[in-house]
Amino acid sequence: MATDHGRVPGSGPWQTEDLRLAFEARIDRGEKVETGDWMPEEYRDEARRLVLMHAMSRLVEAMAEREWVAAAPSLEDRIAMVAMVRENLGYAEMVLRLAEDLLPEPVPEPGGLLAQLTAGRVRYQTVYGRPLTGWADVVVLLWLVSGAAVILHSGFVGSSYAPYARVLTRIVQSEEFHAQQGQTLAERWLNASLVNRGQLQEALNRWWEDLLLFFGPPEHWPGTHQLRALRYRLRTKSNEELRQRYLSVYVPRLRSLGLQPPDADLAFQPAARVWRYTAPDWGRLAAPPDQGPVLRRLALRRIGYESARDHLAGVGPARP
Repeated sequence: MATDHGRVPGSGPWQTEDLRLAFEARIDRGEKVETGDWMPEEYRDEARRLVLMHAMSRLVEAMAEREWVAAAPSLEDRIAMVAMVRENLGYAEMVLRLAEDLLPEPVPEPGGLLAQLTAGRVRYQTVYGRPLTGWADVVVLLWLVSGAAVILHSGFVGSSYAPYARVLTRIVQSEEFHAQQGQTLAERWLNASLVNRGQLQEALNRWWEDLLLFFGPPEHWPGTHQLRALRYRLRTKSNEELRQRYLSVYVPRLRSLGLQPPDADLAFQPAARVWRYTAPDWGRLAAPPDQGPVLRRLALRRIGYESARDHLAGVGPARP
């Protein structure tokens, strides 16, 4: 009988191999895996990596959005941003619990996985680490990055890891609403002045490569995990399939609003039914994500965490 985390006490290599073969047969039949089921360590590691990156990305995104709530150009925009920040924080906590369930044993340090984020030991989507230099950048984040998140996570809704699939169904519905809010915000801002239009085009030029990188490297890129995730059906679409879907949805939308992706080679090839585009610098995905404004945001988060920890432990300054 499986113990905590689906492990079998006293199992030798032959028993483990039998369990692995039986597990892979379950995956091939399209069955779902629950937290307490036995699973190969490779499966557990990949599921934890995907879920943890998702959780941390939502948290870092919320930190970036929160800084611009007060600078929103209208009360309506401000209310929409507050709602987005609140939901991102809620979903980050929800997905973080899934990641903790996949740990082989409890995290030894206080604060768990969140403490690992403040220490810079876990990864998140690098696009959320971009500096937001003006409202045009915020529009790109709320519209085009949110739209990319919808498409990315839709490729995981059919995940073989049942707890993640259930949560994603709810999250994707919320993200679709936020992406629509982002487009409405973009349209309203574009129609306000020609200056705004020029600023948004400049922001699109700066963010375009990050939008392509958002979906991850191609299958042949060294170090990519997507083939393992596809084999275990933790995801149902490859990085390139999701990127192609994004281009099919958002390039026409951008052009209909008078915005042009900054890629002279970008074109749809009807015969192959794919978009040709200039490849971004895939090597950027291997760079440490804890840089730029994220360092400052995480530093403030770390100060708050350590202050609360010390106070609870009775070693910090007492409250007045």
